[in-house]
Amino acid sequence: MFKFKLSAPFVLLSIAVAAMVPVTFGVALNTIAAAAFIIVFAGFLAERAPAGYVGPHTSMQRGEVGEPGDVKKQVLDAIKGHSDELTRAIAKTETDIKEHGQVLESTKNEIVVLSEKGSDLEARLGELEQRSVRGDGSDAEEKKTLGQMFVDFDGFKEFAGKQKHKGQSPLLELKDITSGSSSAGDGIWSFRDPEIVSDPYRPRMLRSLIPTVPVGSNLVEWVQTNVRTNNADMVSETGLKPKSNITYDRKETPVRKIAHYFKTSTEVLSDFARLRAEIDNEGFEMLRQVEEDQLMQGDGTGINLLGLVPQATAYNVGSTQSGDQQVDVIRRAILQVRQSFYGATGIVMNPADWAAIELLKDGENRYLFSAVTTGAPARLWGLPVVESDAIDAGEFMVGAFSTAAAIYDRMQAAVYMSTENEDDFINNMVSILFEERLALAVKRPLAFVHGNLSGAS
Repeated sequence: MFKFKLSAPFVLLSIAVAAMVPVTFGVALNTIAAAAFIIVFAGFLAERAPAGYVGPHTSMQRGEVGEPGDVKKQVLDAIKGHSDELTRAIAKTETDIKEHGQVLESTKNEIVVLSEKGSDLEARLGELEQRSVRGDGSDAEEKKTLGQMFVDFDGFKEFAGKQKHKGQSPLLELKDITSGSSSAGDGIWSFRDPEIVSDPYRPRMLRSLIPTVPVGSNLVEWVQTNVRTNNADMVSETGLKPKSNITYDRKETPVRKIAHYFKTSTEVLSDFARLRAEIDNEGFEMLRQVEEDQLMQGDGTGINLLGLVPQATAYNVGSTQSGDQQVDVIRRAILQVRQSFYGATGIVMNPADWAAIELLKDGENRYLFSAVTTGAPARLWGLPVVESDAIDAGEFMVGAFSTAAAIYDRMQAAVYMSTENEDDFINNMVSILFEERLALAVKRPLAFVHGNLSGAS
């Protein structure tokens, strides 16, 4: 005859089935007898394990005191004790019938309590069995999914138990779901902004005023009028015609180079395309910042350009009148250019000085050159004002930029890459070189006037 292994699940199942008979059909002599028969029959079907037998979940049964195996032993001992108590309670029903003709209410309550206790023991044993299958011997609380947490939430159970589901279920507070690494943190990804944040460069404006000419040599030559004597006059029919004189000088302007380079690894250039673009932008902009300074202030010594300020004509401080303000000095400088028979095409000022002019007010505190809400075009006396950081605060320049000077580009700004500079090859590095070559010719110095906005020397 086939028999079942005597195990905790088999014992719990037998007890649960036996206890459910009187609970379901009422405590009576026939139901109690049926429960007793089920327990006896189950014992008949059970095959006792041989001596020294260890159950299949050895990892859950071999623990020392305080380990999961010890916990399971305590549960099994409780199941055995519960089985003995239930057997005694069923036997007590027979005694009640013999002595009182019926099962006493206290006996019925005892059977119900034992039945509920059996369910609790079965749940505890089931949890231990699940842990052994998972191979997790810890007593840590099992993590629940969001759906399980919501279904087990008391507010949801109360809402689900209503006959009419109106409104919405109570708020589920997910106190256990956090951004920590042990909760939802591994599922939260950061956003990587591809932009590289760099400090801005000052605006470059001089190239917008001065015409540019491409050349193919390292030296620019040009001819300038040296002496011009105009003796033209009225002449009679047979009179002697006067002679005028004009001489020329050949001028030379050497081409100068502006350059610098960066070093970076080949891996960065391959793996970080955005950084390569940023390096290119930074490299070219650094060149142009130096270019702006050289075009304005270069002293012409050594390898420097000869800039506008050293070649310009000084402002005639004798033309300044008492009570003149900054805008008056600018107008007198425009006149000085005009008296040299040139027409000024622009004004260069430091941003701080232009701001001071825009803030000028009349006697009723009304702004003279701009409106607070809309501003005004940067113009003075009909000429565009260029704000340049290459000119010092408190100074100005007025000139015929479009006709009296020229920029010669021998080589526009270019970029080169090499792995053979220094020890780049063996260090897996790349040198990125930026350079440009240009010359500046101020052909008509009288067309440029430079001075202080105060009108003094």
